[in-house]
Amino acid sequence: MLNVQIRSINHLTGDHITRAAKAHDSLFKRTGLGAKDWTWWLDAPNTYGRTKEYRRIGTTAKELRRDFDVMVVVGIGGSFAGPKAVQEFVEGPWRNQISDFPVYYVGNDLSSDKLHDLYKILKGKRVCWVIISKSGTTTEPAMSQEVIYDFLVKNFGVANANASMIAITGYSDNSDLYRQAKKNGWKMFQIPEDAGGRYSVMSAVGLLAIAFSGLSIDEFLAGGAEMLQKVQEFGIDNPLVRYVIYRHQQFEAGKPVELISTNDEYISMFIKWVVQVIAETEGKEEKGILPYEILYSRDAHSLEQFLVGGNKIFFETMIHVSPKNQIIMPGNDPEAPMYYLKGKSFEYADKVMMKALKKAHQQSGMAVEDIYDVQKTERDCGALMMFYMCAAAMSAYMYSDTMPPFTQDDVEFYKRFMFQGLGKPGFVA
Repeated sequence: MLNVQIRSINHLTGDHITRAAKAHDSLFKRTGLGAKDWTWWLDAPNTYGRTKEYRRIGTTAKELRRDFDVMVVVGIGGSFAGPKAVQEFVEGPWRNQISDFPVYYVGNDLSSDKLHDLYKILKGKRVCWVIISKSGTTTEPAMSQEVIYDFLVKNFGVANANASMIAITGYSDNSDLYRQAKKNGWKMFQIPEDAGGRYSVMSAVGLLAIAFSGLSIDEFLAGGAEMLQKVQEFGIDNPLVRYVIYRHQQFEAGKPVELISTNDEYISMFIKWVVQVIAETEGKEEKGILPYEILYSRDAHSLEQFLVGGNKIFFETMIHVSPKNQIIMPGNDPEAPMYYLKGKSFEYADKVMMKALKKAHQQSGMAVEDIYDVQKTERDCGALMMFYMCAAAMSAYMYSDTMPPFTQDDVEFYKRFMFQGLGKPGFVA
């Protein structure tokens, strides 16, 4: 399994240990604000796999692979970032070009051009549409859903449109999506009431698309269970505890931005998912660490000047990913500029590059820690997702007793202005 190494905890005080222990209890003993109501995900790796819903996800995914060529997921936030992160973690950013079962994501913005282009991509293919929303009223996916359903009905008829639709939503008549799905006879899966969007990847929200891709949801949940076993007992050698203390020490030292970096584009989407988990969990009370995704060596050619020579507001966590394949430099031409690397692998050069970046950052005054030996497997993805969900929640509890990790009320601020501008009933400018 992946190896979390946090070495640079400095001047560890009784206060840090006491606060970390309390934060750990707040999460794992569920004594913290909201912990009893919003921690379904802590049980999911060990319990969800034994439910009828889980078995139905597996059976449905097989049926969909038999009856359809493509899946389109309509959702935003964790509803699209979670499953997309897992798929790319294992199969890479080009998976749709090489996979027998591509999955596309819409409803995560308001780009009419993207949706228009998607229709071109899907022409002549058998498509199943998965609509993910607990309430059914989130603007972006709700608009996309209405347009898509109208298109399907006009072009293929009501019966065929309904047969291709799946809803993943809250099982309540308060949900517009639930009512529509029930009325039209769509297949439905439940978003657990005690699972917020960014913590929902181990439910049907993530698992249906992951299973349709041909990936193992059993292995994915097993990775989450392994990580839970590793971090649920408090101790100073616990990698979760060390990571949370490390982050808080950096925050207290005036470093409010965490660079979450990697050497492999396979996990860029995973880091984008982490960014949401952390930002929405601890960005409250005018506190919190801003997470920022970095991909090496791409960003070494765009951001490195600032990281080394600019404002010293950063610390870094490097996620080191192992390749599935090896490419060796041929060295056939002694005059070629890369001849000196004859017989060396891309992996060798990649590791040297990461060590060089770490050394440069440390010598410029940046704290850098590492997560090593990450394999591109469902198990390691599940483990790393569980690690970051726990880290975000525990970190929020370590700021104060009053910070609620599982809400995101401030997101509603811009929506009020948007709804006023759009003329939504009930919102007066």
